[in-house]
Amino acid sequence: MAKTVTSQMFEYGIKHEYCEKNYAELVTWEYTNPEEEMHVPFSEDELRQLWANKEEPFVDIILMMIYTGMRASEFITIEKKNVFLEDKYLIGGMKTEAGSQAHES
Repeated sequence: MAKTVTSQMFEYGIKHEYCEKNYAELVTWEYTNPEEEMHVPFSEDELRQLWANKEEPFVDIILMMIYTGMRASEFITIEKKNVFLEDKYLIGGMKTEAGSQAHES
């Protein structure tokens, strides 16, 4: 995607006479395998530390976001009617258009 955007920017620049050449064509692009795990968001030690401090302000919210995978913007929009404490689950989150289409496939 970076190659496409960069190339399009140079094409725009050529069209509007900001530059004379598409330098994106001269770059060697290396791609990583998106299947590879790049990092572990929280180590086991970090999770233990959070659990040990769950009574501190906002730590419970951080833990819920970690385990649900929700972003802060998704988490703060959860409605009370979608929280089921006795059954230990909640309903929330937002799908992007791309995520919704992938789910439907």
